[in-house]
Amino acid sequence: MLFLSLLLSTLKKIFMPCKYSFSFFIVLFCSVSTLSAQDFYPEKEGTAKNRLFGLGGQAIYPAAGLSGKFNIGNHASIQGIVGLFALANIELKSIMLRGLFRFNEANGVEPYLFGMVGSWTMEQTSIFSSIQTSLQPSTIKETFPGYGVGCGIEYASKEIPSTALNVEIGYGSLQNKKTTFQFSTITYGVGIHYYIMR
Repeated sequence: MLFLSLLLSTLKKIFMPCKYSFSFFIVLFCSVSTLSAQDFYPEKEGTAKNRLFGLGGQAIYPAAGLSGKFNIGNHASIQGIVGLFALANIELKSIMLRGLFRFNEANGVEPYLFGMVGSWTMEQTSIFSSIQTSLQPSTIKETFPGYGVGCGIEYASKEIPSTALNVEIGYGSLQNKKTTFQFSTITYGVGIHYYIMR
């Protein structure tokens, strides 16, 4: 994990001078790796290769919401997540796009790697206002672009192959150049999806 943090830090210093270029690099890297890897891996065994499109819910602390997954070939997936609420004491909305590389399934367990970019909008209410003399509540609304990488496993039983549960861990970062806000953390996630089978 230390190596991953150092690698991301170095890449940020190289790519961050151009706006959103680091996020573009992460998406490009994940897309190329997932699409090219299909030629080097054998046909997948088990039921995971039969999943085409999934709908469900995904939580990546501190956001949670609706999720859709589309499996491209045997090893690549695209996932979109609309975060509708927060798992913490803040108002948080988010939109995330992820690229996943899925390894071969064994006994219903399918490991995967992911890269993610997105936008997080946070609302906070403060009782202090710098303009008003009286203590009136004021709402501060900020939007932060961000990215993340990580790994996880997805599990589906043989009895119900169209329903899969996933757990994951990763590294995420949010930043806002206007306010020089930056936040990086280890992220944890869980999800459940119902798949339309091929």
